[in-house]
Amino acid sequence: MSSKQNEDRGFQRLEMQIQFAVESLRALRGENQALRNEVERLSKDLEAARSESERKKDLISGYESDRSEISTRVQQVLEKVAGLEGPVREALL
Repeated sequence: MSSKQNEDRGFQRLEMQIQFAVESLRALRGENQALRNEVERLSKDLEAARSESERKKDLISGYESDRSEISTRVQQVLEKVAGLEGPVREALL
C-alpha cells in the first residue's frame, strides 16, 4: 500500500470522525433545546402551583377566622341561654 493510500484512508477516517462529531453535536443541541423547553414548562407549572398554594392558604386563613368568630358567637349564645335557664325554670314552677 502506498503512502498516498494511507494518507487517503487517514483523511477518510478523520472525515468520518468529524462527521460523527458534527452529528453528535446536532443531536445534543436538539436534546438541549428540548430540555430547556421542559425546564421552562416545569418552571411555569411550579409558579402556578405556588400561586394556587398561596391562594388556598389565604382561603384557609379566612375559614379559620370565620370559624373562630362563629365559635365565639355560639359561646355567647350558649351563655345567654344558660342565663335564661334559671328564670324560665322559676316561671314554670
